[in-house]
Amino acid sequence: MPKTALPSILKQFNRPYEVDEETADFLFAMYLLLRKAPKSMSNHAKKRTFENAADSAHAWRVVCISEKALKHIAENKSAAGLRRAHAMPREERFQQIFGEDAREWGRGELLSFFFEHDTCALVTGKENNQHTTEQWSKLYPVEEGILCKGSFAVYARKTIDVPWAEKLWEKVQSKSP
Repeated sequence: MPKTALPSILKQFNRPYEVDEETADFLFAMYLLLRKAPKSMSNHAKKRTFENAADSAHAWRVVCISEKALKHIAENKSAAGLRRAHAMPREERFQQIFGEDAREWGRGELLSFFFEHDTCALVTGKENNQHTTEQWSKLYPVEEGILCKGSFAVYARKTIDVPWAEKLWEKVQSKSP
């Protein structure tokens, strides 16, 4: 199966994570093992196993925020109810890597592809989970160190992220007709 190009909606914001050599070796070995997994191991288990092995402080990095999510943080002083969303659905990424027709990847290209498609936009719940990005409102870049993630959710720190969102929201509103 040919490698899919990075979905253009995140390309201008993307900051893929690059793992150290020891982690790269481990993840590639895990990938090779999962390719040879017995048929009794479901695709879901393979996907979760590889994603869990690759999880780190850099997993699901927020590289941009939708206008609706930005407004939410600025007005509510919280990221509660917002979601990290991948431009390429995780299932599609899995199929590219482990699917029935997937080719065997080299170590560098596998890790580059995986982490390139592991970055996210922070969007509202309504904008998320529609297997497309067409419903996302306009996106704005999120600099490194803003909107860090907890184990499963993104949080907005009152002294760093909320003031950042308020300032950007003010700027966005001043440019609106």
